[in-house]
Amino acid sequence: MQEEVWTEVIRPATSDQLAPVVFISSPAGWNWAKNLYDYAKSGEDENWQAWTFTTADGGNVALSEIEAAKRELPERTFKQEYLASFETLSNRVYSNFDRSLNVTSDLPDPIEQRELYVGIDFNVNPITAAIGIKAVDQLLILDEISIENSNTTELAQEIKRRYPNHKIRVYPDPAGRARKTSAAGGVTDFTILEQFGFITIAPKAHDPVADRINNVQAMLCNAAGTRRLFIHPRCKELIKGLDGMTYKKDTNLPDKSLGLDHITDALGYLVSYEFPLRNPVVAAPRFGR
Repeated sequence: MQEEVWTEVIRPATSDQLAPVVFISSPAGWNWAKNLYDYAKSGEDENWQAWTFTTADGGNVALSEIEAAKRELPERTFKQEYLASFETLSNRVYSNFDRSLNVTSDLPDPIEQRELYVGIDFNVNPITAAIGIKAVDQLLILDEISIENSNTTELAQEIKRRYPNHKIRVYPDPAGRARKTSAAGGVTDFTILEQFGFITIAPKAHDPVADRINNVQAMLCNAAGTRRLFIHPRCKELIKGLDGMTYKKDTNLPDKSLGLDHITDALGYLVSYEFPLRNPVVAAPRFGR
């Protein structure tokens, strides 16, 4: 809840009965709840007390499940949700991305691959695609496409031009299932992709934005320190997006005004379908450092 719910509604309502109040929550960054916790913990006011308990302390979750979560979740998320730690929220959306660790030229040539996995965002300016391959439990992004003032047909043509003999799996924005393009006859984005021979894969509805971000974060680096998403240096727009995408001030909403969200969304659609957080890691990395 917003701080004003406490200060302007609930707190005044407790006065006539001197009613006790208990705040129970997982931490969520350094927000007003963190300030309230610090005030209670300081001992400055005898009317306040503060406690912290980890998930393990609660005794209701198996230790094996906590260990599984540690392997699967981004480190910041694990500390916050399982260790009750108030983590300083970096303003970067993809804070687990490290150019020195997630970007490498030591990756296969996409031309030599038989099958490609392509995440697509249907924004018109630009329309974008992140192109990669799966390698055991890793995703290797080998190429990208970003076309200004374009449409789905032109994007599909460019994919075909670059990779005419490849099996192409595309993972587009689910909204393209119904959204009409400028094409005549009520053709949708999905049908255009299918007309080019692409295997089109998408859920029926969008995943929550936060879930999609966490899926990418966990691939970039999970709580156990394992990186499973690697990007070729030629993918300059994607690298710029992962490095520079930030949240709007005092919110958990990505700042779309920066123009960096389209290519990262394209990556997110692919990652969320092929590498959801609950998908266990069962194989050793093949590429990377």
